Amino acid sequence: MRDNQTRGVALFIDHYNILDGCKKIGINNYNYAVLVEAANKEGQMVVGRVYLLTDRSSVENLYKFFEFGIEPVYAPEYRTGDVDKSKSLADPMLVCDIMQTLYERPFIKTFVIVSGDKDFIPVIRRIAEQGKRVIVIGVEGSTADPLIKECSRLHFDFLDYTDMHRDP
Repeated sequence: MRDNQTRGVALFIDHYNILDGCKKIGINNYNYAVLVEAANKEGQMVVGRVYLLTDRSSVENLYKFFEFGIEPVYAPEYRTGDVDKSKSLADPMLVCDIMQTLYERPFIKTFVIVSGDKDFIPVIRRIAEQGKRVIVIGVEGSTADPLIKECSRLHFDFLDYTDMHRDP
C-alpha cells in the first residue's frame, strides 16, 4: 500500500483546451474540485497551475482556482496577422513549467496534465523517461487520438471521473 502523503503530485491545467472540449459536449465549465481530487488520489498535490487569459470569464474564476490550491498563470495570446486568428502561449508556458518542475522538484512522482492536446506528447515521454507517472485528463471526443495512444492512464468525463487504462 502506498503512502499518498509522501508522493508529490503536480497538476497542470490547459484551461481553454479543456473548456473548449467541455463546450463541444454541452458542458459550460469543468469541475475544479474533481481535478484536485484526482491529483490528491495520487498523493499530495504540491503544485497546481492553470494557464489562462485574463478575460472577463477567467477573472471571475481566479478566486475559485485559488480556493482549490490552483495557481492561475497568465498565458497571453497574440495576433497571427490574420484579423480573426490569435495564438495562445499557454502550451509553451505549460511545457516549460512542467520541465522545470520535473528537474527541480524530484520529490514529485506524478504529473497530472489536464488537456486533450497532442502537443504534450514529447513532454509526457520526457516525464516517463525520468521514471515518473503521468496521468492525462481530457474530454472524451476532444482529446487527440495520438495523445490517447500515448497514455498509460487517461481520464475522461469530469462528472463521473471514469478512467481508461491502456496495457503497457
